[in-house]
Amino acid sequence: MARPHMIQVANAASKYRHLPRLLQIFREQGRDFFVFQWFQVETLQDRIKRTRRPLPEQDLVRLCTSILNDSVAPFVLQNPPIVHGLIRPEHLFLTNEAWALSNCSLVLASEHFQSSTHLEWTIQSPYLPPEIGTVRSIITGQLDIYSVLATAYFALTGTTPQDRESGRSTPVRQKNPRVSEALESILAKGLDPSPDRRYQSASELQHDIQTLT
Repeated sequence: MARPHMIQVANAASKYRHLPRLLQIFREQGRDFFVFQWFQVETLQDRIKRTRRPLPEQDLVRLCTSILNDSVAPFVLQNPPIVHGLIRPEHLFLTNEAWALSNCSLVLASEHFQSSTHLEWTIQSPYLPPEIGTVRSIITGQLDIYSVLATAYFALTGTTPQDRESGRSTPVRQKNPRVSEALESILAKGLDPSPDRRYQSASELQHDIQTLT
């Protein structure tokens, strides 16, 4: 059977209105399968590719604020805390009035990366912090915070933020001069290669983003 904590996390996550509902759990050939609701709407990645235009800054600020308020911040208050783990443009579904996230990774905060196979296939993703996958990497709530800002970077530029060799991102205004200096500073801090220099909590990021509205 599926590990009890995985079922607990899946059920907890599915209670949030912006996350897919858990429909079924079954086991086949020694593997556990979780079946979630699927959204038949456009993703952020699809929209940027279709329009070939970045999201307007204020639209993006409202989107990030909502994700932080309704998904990232409540997750860390769960017992045990959980991490979505797969926030990225192709998993962020958009309509004119709402958004939803798909593909929860069912990761518990404080797990060692190596013990969480749910993220192994995505180790090279530019939407994960560069330290993920290293020998001592431990999953924390910072992972989702980084992913939100990396996704925001894509929404503003149409490109991924990270240079995998240096771990650094090109300043966003070099790619989109319409972005405000204040938002560029938030992205620079949130995407810093050093975890100690990044936002340490969702509330810290929420505070800075509120100054943009």
